[in-house]
Amino acid sequence: IYQCDWSSDVCSSDLEDKKRSWVFSSLVQNKTRKWIDNQKLTWDLKIYGGRRGENKSRRITEPDMCRIYNSNWGCLLPAYYHAGSGWWRSRVQQVVDVGSILYCEDKEGAIYGEAFTNMKIADIEKMSTAELARLAKYQHECLYDNHPLDKSVQRAELTKVLESR
Repeated sequence: IYQCDWSSDVCSSDLEDKKRSWVFSSLVQNKTRKWIDNQKLTWDLKIYGGRRGENKSRRITEPDMCRIYNSNWGCLLPAYYHAGSGWWRSRVQQVVDVGSILYCEDKEGAIYGEAFTNMKIADIEKMSTAELARLAKYQHECLYDNHPLDKSVQRAELTKVLESR
């Protein structure tokens, strides 16, 4: 399982093993699906969690979802339409803790720090492995500097999940 050593410039394990794919895990809503379609992705897209309808997709456990984040470079995070912001969402920390990249709208990403704003999917998809690793590290640093919650509990839970296989 891929784990990062954030004391180095890049993550310590074999970065080439991470797939150049986007992961989206949520109850896919019509508004969310339109956002995804508008991103014009060139990397493969893996969708999890839709309960029914045309967007029904595979549902998996949270530990398995963390393992999926761990093996793919990108995670999509559309705006949280229900409450104005999803600053509390665990997905953000899970993604940065495994050394992957979170893509979101600037308004959503601003609370996490500048590494989550002013990004373009096309630019991310063109990055080299080393550039992806640097962005992942920068996002990790920004999240830990800016996120309003105590992250130690969730980080311990994620470490336990990643070490369980």
